[in-house]
Amino acid sequence: MVIEEPFRGLLSSKTMDVAGIDKVNSCRYNLNMNKKDLARKYANKVTEECLAQRLRAVGRIVSNIYDGELAGYGLTASQFGILATSLKLGTASQNKIAELQRVEKSTLSRNLKLMEESGWIKLERRGRNVDVEITKGGRDIFCKSVDGWRKAQANLKRHLRNEGVDAVEVLAASLAKF
Repeated sequence: MVIEEPFRGLLSSKTMDVAGIDKVNSCRYNLNMNKKDLARKYANKVTEECLAQRLRAVGRIVSNIYDGELAGYGLTASQFGILATSLKLGTASQNKIAELQRVEKSTLSRNLKLMEESGWIKLERRGRNVDVEITKGGRDIFCKSVDGWRKAQANLKRHLRNEGVDAVEVLAASLAKF
């Protein structure tokens, strides 16, 4: 155990009588309590002020709104976004879609596998690369599910109001360079 400077003298052999042991135990207890208090203080600060935690929570709320509207079509918000990106790009590599969607390749791979099983996309493996091509079924489900997307979009805009929508646009633009 590393003893911080103010407590070092209490642990010398010269203070190890019965009263000294009580002092040592008392100081160790107080030192540990101070660390617990400090940890709790930092934990409170993180849970109340951490931008990463707050943005992750906001992201989950937004995803839930879109997921709720798209569920009737058998899609998640992530899958809807993949379909939109695939339609925009035409045939695209999995790496390019992951880059544009800002998702981990493993997360994208799981979604792509489910989407291929549903017949919405076709995956063509070329060595370590995978090309993604949207199928007629994928185009059809995308076009049908746009109504759900519109409802989610309108719902979120209503809750955010114009100021909130503008703030999201500014935030997205300012973070796009990362």
